[in-house]
Amino acid sequence: HLFRPLGKDERQNLRKQLCAEGTHSDVYLVGAAGNFRFIKGYDVFLRAAAGLRLRCPNARFVLWGSGPEEPALRALAETLRLTPYLHWGGRVKSLSEWLPALDVFVQPSRQESFGLATAEAMSCGVPVVVSAVGGLRELVPDGVCGIQVPPDDPDSLARVLAMLHQAPSLREAMGQAARERIVREFSIQQMQKRYLNLYEELVQGLPRYGEVACSHC
Repeated sequence: HLFRPLGKDERQNLRKQLCAEGTHSDVYLVGAAGNFRFIKGYDVFLRAAAGLRLRCPNARFVLWGSGPEEPALRALAETLRLTPYLHWGGRVKSLSEWLPALDVFVQPSRQESFGLATAEAMSCGVPVVVSAVGGLRELVPDGVCGIQVPPDDPDSLARVLAMLHQAPSLREAMGQAARERIVREFSIQQMQKRYLNLYEELVQGLPRYGEVACSHC
């Protein structure tokens, strides 16, 4: 499923709803989304957010989702003094309606098989910063559609986010490349074509009707 780009006014309206404090136009809005479990690394996201705030006072953050780690994450946000700058989005019916408001999407997983939320963000034209683990390494070519960082490393994540804050043209180029990659590689038509090719390969590998696959024949 591919998402239409938002108009400037639509996007600004979403950003005003998501900014926990301060809705001025120069806010740098960074978000993440998923199941709040340790393996997903949202504690890393919060620690990186605190580090980013030291470099970029206009940074604001959004976390969508829920899960068993939520109480611990909320407590950590309080400890890091992030609460005034962090919007807890909860579970939303259609994440893709909100993702275009972001300047950068983060997937800080310690392990990840694919990264569906990352693919959604890319489809919305949002540049992504992801942990260099699992399927994320293939989904996000480093330096093209986004940037890969070492897992469980909030300092590296904060540095990359600070760099992207200073490079809006790079963010725009990466966002465009991200959307083009999803359209090219992961659209419904492309996925149907891949499944059809796989099916044909499997069929071609089967013995024909009446043939007997027997090592003794």
